[in-house]
Amino acid sequence: MKPSERKQRLVEELADLYEKLDTNKLYGFPNQKDTQQWLANVASVLKNLDESDYQEIVRLSKTVGLSESREERKKAAKEINQFLGRKVAEYKRYDFGYLDRKVEDYPEDITNYVHDKELRGRCLDLLQASSKFDRVINQATQVLEDRIRTKSGLQEHLVGEALVNKVLNPDLSKTVINISSDADEHQGFCNICRGMMGTFRNPSHHHLTDTITREEAFKVCAFVDTLLSILERAKNV
Repeated sequence: MKPSERKQRLVEELADLYEKLDTNKLYGFPNQKDTQQWLANVASVLKNLDESDYQEIVRLSKTVGLSESREERKKAAKEINQFLGRKVAEYKRYDFGYLDRKVEDYPEDITNYVHDKELRGRCLDLLQASSKFDRVINQATQVLEDRIRTKSGLQEHLVGEALVNKVLNPDLSKTVINISSDADEHQGFCNICRGMMGTFRNPSHHHLTDTITREEAFKVCAFVDTLLSILERAKNV
């Protein structure tokens, strides 16, 4: 079964569960076995569709199950009804076809979405390999790190988060590279780069893994390409 078909089946399951929803029973008898099972089934489906939707149904379910106030339970049951109705409609409109689109079948995606010359030169061949896609993340984050260092003109030998903290300081009065005159935008970019170093650069530089898929590596590479274009437009203080 294709990934998109699995998602569509989950949407159908959610729609069936929504049809079986009895709001009066939900808030009137929240601790009955069949009510609890219904809530568990809804949570299980949403867990495999979207994490934020799953967290929301868990929150609402707790109110229904734990509140001693009948009015609060009734309000939560009504919210569950509205929430699920909205989500079923949204998911039915959603095109999950992108899940079936593999990078190896559409090599033009790579060249269309990665524009930086250095990044292309170091990552495109690795993206078209058959495995070891952690190398893509290694090279992409190294290009980002090198570009930050080069852009700053820093002579001090710093790497990773230490480099970002030095030259992309969230404080506009202390930063070496100014991304934007808007303090929030500047701070946001600094935080993203710091996160890239901790989340992607460090693991790929210190460990080997075969768990990274081509699609995951491609997404990271394309995002780094976006960061590089923003960095190119930045100004040195």
